[in-house]
Amino acid sequence: MDEIKYFAPCDKLQKNFLKYLARDLRILDHTVEYKSYPKHHEFRFKAFDRSGFSDQRLQEHYRQLYAILKQRTWKLEKQFIRESESSFLRGLIVESGSFNPRLIRPEVRICRTDQEKAIFRYCRVYQGLTTSGGVGRRFAALVFDMGQKKPYLMGAIGLAGAGYAQSSRDEYIGWNTIESKHEADRLRKRGLERMMHLSVCVPLPPYDQLMAGKLLALLAFSDPIQSHFRKSYKRNPLLAIVTTSAYGPHAAIYNRLNLRHLPAFSLVDSYSKAELYQHVGNTEGYTTAFATINTIEAAREVVEHSSRRPKRDKGMHADVGRESILFRAISLCGLSRDVFKLNQKGVYVGCLDAGNLKALKTGELKNVLIALPVDIASVYWNATFLSKALADKDRMSRVLEHKAENVLISRLME
Repeated sequence: MDEIKYFAPCDKLQKNFLKYLARDLRILDHTVEYKSYPKHHEFRFKAFDRSGFSDQRLQEHYRQLYAILKQRTWKLEKQFIRESESSFLRGLIVESGSFNPRLIRPEVRICRTDQEKAIFRYCRVYQGLTTSGGVGRRFAALVFDMGQKKPYLMGAIGLAGAGYAQSSRDEYIGWNTIESKHEADRLRKRGLERMMHLSVCVPLPPYDQLMAGKLLALLAFSDPIQSHFRKSYKRNPLLAIVTTSAYGPHAAIYNRLNLRHLPAFSLVDSYSKAELYQHVGNTEGYTTAFATINTIEAAREVVEHSSRRPKRDKGMHADVGRESILFRAISLCGLSRDVFKLNQKGVYVGCLDAGNLKALKTGELKNVLIALPVDIASVYWNATFLSKALADKDRMSRVLEHKAENVLISRLME
């Protein structure tokens, strides 16, 4: 990207926002210069050049950047982390010598109590790519291993309202092929009421070494989650889940979950692709994950001071408030949203049957499939993924060397 230069009159609130924004952008290795003068400001931005990076180097580069962001989040959550680790969390982590991976038996529990929500929050913070808590429609579930001598926490699943517009998702479903704009908007709105965004899918050690992330991705469609969704949202069925990869266009956690191989579960004779999650395209590459609380609050002050308020999407997207505020603030300051470009992420759409996709496009609930028993998902995962992990000496060595204290975020903080 060429250097962006901007000189313009600027009020106190805009200066404050641009000062914080410049600090955040430098963390991403961009070249940023910001100078404030009594009656104007000067902002220079040049994106870090990654054009010569190989795919492997690029992925590692993004991992390093997000590791920095993760450390920043941990520092902000320091008090909560320590309180959690000193109270309810320790007894939920697998202890050395007390774990038999061949006895894993998952159970999905919707987060309802304050403690369950706190456990989920801890898992969300632990997740390699941190996410906001979200606004609007959202709920979470914890997955416990009930096959051991006592229940152990395997990981967490977080679902939030899907964004109103996502080009590759909308093209895959067929919403952008509807000629009438009024009809397209009506069907999109109805479809989004039957769809969620998988914002958190995080297995904890040692389950992560056993490919439990794939089990969690399956369990996002499980009966307990489907039941809670129907009770919470106008008896609508959960027809599909959309999600994105973390560090690049692909995410191994969503690959090779083949619907045809689910045991005793005659699913999708007509569904030719047969993969639970389909990679349907990539995002445009914008991200606001690096923005600190100071930057977001400064942006909010800029927007609220303006006579033009941001349009809100009624909480349909987990990060809509955060993104719209930041995008609106830089627009008011005369900058392009391109300063928020980082890396394209893969977009995945998951559903149990081709009939679900058709229902999303037409609005008619015919020939849809919304049932996935936990035990069926578990049997499939055991046979397809856990068995391979158990045969992998390196993986099993890491599982056997696992210590509960090594999971604690306080031990991982720099």
